[in-house]
Amino acid sequence: KNKIKKLIKQKINEYKTKLYEKIAIELVELSVLFLFEDNWRNLKSEQTHLVKALKRNRLESVAYIENIILERIINLYYYIHFCPPADTKNRLYNLKKIISPKIYTLILNSLPLKDFTKRNLLKRYKLFSKIIDYLKKEIDKFLPDNLDLKSIYLTKRV
Repeated sequence: KNKIKKLIKQKINEYKTKLYEKIAIELVELSVLFLFEDNWRNLKSEQTHLVKALKRNRLESVAYIENIILERIINLYYYIHFCPPADTKNRLYNLKKIISPKIYTLILNSLPLKDFTKRNLLKRYKLFSKIIDYLKKEIDKFLPDNLDLKSIYLTKRV
């Protein structure tokens, strides 16, 4: 009995370590796209891809980058709830089962994009900011404070 308990505990610790690595990679890759203005977990970047696209007035690129941001957010919510990300077809449906209705509603509100006007894109970005604020609180409960995300990213990225 003790051998099985030790083995289970060892496997759980290995899984958590791999999960921390996946979360670190997602967060660092998100920081290249999304501006962490408060320098949360040392992830502030002065020039994100989104900021560059906005400055150049490339609104189609902004919309594409925002889609990638949404995908990263969804992946992170799956990871912090110990679920592997679902396939594309069931991605939002399964997400609804693991996150709060408030966050799910914010995600659904960020999905429709009527046109590529700067106003609509910035409105969508503000929704992402709210979603990420909730996400940061959940990650702070889950990840150790002293975890160096960038060093994990540099050693574990594919």
